[in-house]
Amino acid sequence: MTSSINRAKLTHLLQSEEQLFHKTHPKSYELYQRARKSLHGGVPMLWMIRWAGSFPVFVREAKGARFTDADGNS
Repeated sequence: MTSSINRAKLTHLLQSEEQLFHKTHPKSYELYQRARKSLHGGVPMLWMIRWAGSFPVFVREAKGARFTDADGNS
């Protein structure tokens, strides 16, 4: 049995996830926009542009294997 990828559903799911990411990370988005003015691509290392998501998460603090981002998400 051959199955195919439902590209329309995949596109819809990706858009939904991107909207949720933007909604839950407004401070990271603001910091990313600010970083774009002084860092190429808005990131300290160019390979970071390839990470998943529309923009990077900015970390406020980290301890051990856990971190809290600029928006308070842990």
